[in-house]
Amino acid sequence: RRHLQICIRDRYQKEINQNTKLFNTLEEKVQKLNTEAEQLKKSEKASKQLIKEKEGLLKCGMEKARKQETEDKKLPRSLEERLQALENHIASLTSENQELKERLECTEGNVGGFIQEITELLDSNEFSKLQLEEYTGNENQEVEDEGIMGGGTGGY
Repeated sequence: RRHLQICIRDRYQKEINQNTKLFNTLEEKVQKLNTEAEQLKKSEKASKQLIKEKEGLLKCGMEKARKQETEDKKLPRSLEERLQALENHIASLTSENQELKERLECTEGNVGGFIQEITELLDSNEFSKLQLEEYTGNENQEVEDEGIMGGGTGGY
């Protein structure tokens, strides 16, 4: 019986040792898996952040590209087209300048004509005043002359 007890004890001891080794191995594997899981979480967070940054950069890049495309559409494509656009603009400005010169000459002519008319009017008005003064001066002279010759009755 004793021998049987020793055999059973040895057998249980072996199983316990095997189970302890297995438990230690499993515990190490769990720790490794936990460490790997933490690293994966960190890596996942980093990946998500990188993805967000890439999306932000892409969005920003797309906005810049759209703005540049819009500006490019506004500007002529080639140097020749730019030159043609500038020549057209110069021609337009030259035409506008010529029209303004003609309007200025017309205005100057109108102002000159107005000044001439006013001068003539003033001259004729002064001539009329001179004539009026001469006429009134002659009348007064005649009245004085009559008063002297008529004996100075004074109109009684």
